[in-house]
Amino acid sequence: MIKGDVLFYIWLAQCFSYGSALPAEILRFYGNKIYKFYENVEKESKNFKITAKRLEKLKNTKLKDYEYILQLCNRLHIKVVCYADEEYPKRLREIPNAPVVLYYVGSLGVTFQPCISVVGTRRCDEYGIKMAKEVSEKLIEYGITLVSGCATGVDSIVHKAALKFKGYTAAVLGTALEVSYPFENKELKRNIVRSGGLVISEYPPKTKTSPWLFPIRNRIISAMCDAVILVQSPEKSGAVISVNLALNYGKKVFCVPPADIFSENANGIKKCLEKGATMLLDIKDVLSVYENSTYKITKKTSNELPNKQCGKSKKEIPPQFRKLFEIVNKEERLTEILKKSGSPASKALSILTQMELLNIVKRTKIGFSVC
Repeated sequence: MIKGDVLFYIWLAQCFSYGSALPAEILRFYGNKIYKFYENVEKESKNFKITAKRLEKLKNTKLKDYEYILQLCNRLHIKVVCYADEEYPKRLREIPNAPVVLYYVGSLGVTFQPCISVVGTRRCDEYGIKMAKEVSEKLIEYGITLVSGCATGVDSIVHKAALKFKGYTAAVLGTALEVSYPFENKELKRNIVRSGGLVISEYPPKTKTSPWLFPIRNRIISAMCDAVILVQSPEKSGAVISVNLALNYGKKVFCVPPADIFSENANGIKKCLEKGATMLLDIKDVLSVYENSTYKITKKTSNELPNKQCGKSKKEIPPQFRKLFEIVNKEERLTEILKKSGSPASKALSILTQMELLNIVKRTKIGFSVC
């Protein structure tokens, strides 16, 4: 998407409150012709329930007012993906209030793999730490991307487990990407990106950090996944918000059995079970969400763990990867790789991620290269 097109989406997102369903509703109405709404806002707004105050903002702000956001992204090496882009996380499109612009570093390819969100309290006890680690490790064995919020407590444990066991993880932030919050996770975010994972936010650079942005962010954590696992949580917490949203989206929710049913950290579990969540008794319960999906979920044996395949000939590359292997062998830029693949960007990104897992290709600053 070219700069001018991106600005239409940024303008639309910034003219509404974060979490509003109206921007996505407008985009669904106009498709890739959002410029029609921009060029005649007053007339076109009559198709939607837009307040007078919001209409004034739409009329009084222009694309050039948001050029600074793209300038900041360029300076901070932050990438932008818009609702109409094929690389946009496909599960997010399914919710009414999907963010129309996302800012990220790392690889969007991990969102086109099987994804499970693992969430919980910031103040987990030893049992919670143990369960978060074990659940994460078992999911990674089956090639699942772990999604969480990069907060302290359960979130951090989940992301670190993915890094330790060489899996993929996506961190959905409640702040702008350049903000070091929590400060102790600054290096964790870097390591997620270095390992081929994703750090993503709907808040553009220089967005002022505010407590109310975090619960709004939780809809993305819930929507980006195929199921949610709640490890430990008091009755009122961001993790419970994520679970409630997931249930509203029709996602399957699992709760780790509490060690002490009378502890504060069991109250959130009990509430979620009352609302329709399922007790997690076996990791196969979670994997059952993929029974009728196109994903092939199989446990990786020690022989299937990533091995260096540098210098492999075309004949040694699995048939399903050969076409993209040849393209990457000649072209490093991601935009050109996707264009020449002849497949939808989402499918090509998914295959590239699988190839990266097997060390057939490696990620570079501008795209991919063969090992």
